[in-house]
Amino acid sequence: MTADTHSRIRRLTDVRRGELIEARSGQTILRGTVYDTAPGVGLVWIRLEASHARRAVQSEDFTLWHVRDQAA
Repeated sequence: MTADTHSRIRRLTDVRRGELIEARSGQTILRGTVYDTAPGVGLVWIRLEASHARRAVQSEDFTLWHVRDQAA
């Protein structure tokens, strides 16, 4: 991870549907596309890259990161 490819999400209001993000907690890293958000309750739903399953992520339990396109 470098500052060029990832940036920390500090407010869920900065997250938009369709963005690629990572959610990290200890050794757990979930990477996927934002499906929906509920900033008022601290939730973001993502579609995981690996399995294409939907997963709810609680912002209190994970740090969230925007993933920038390395080709750009």
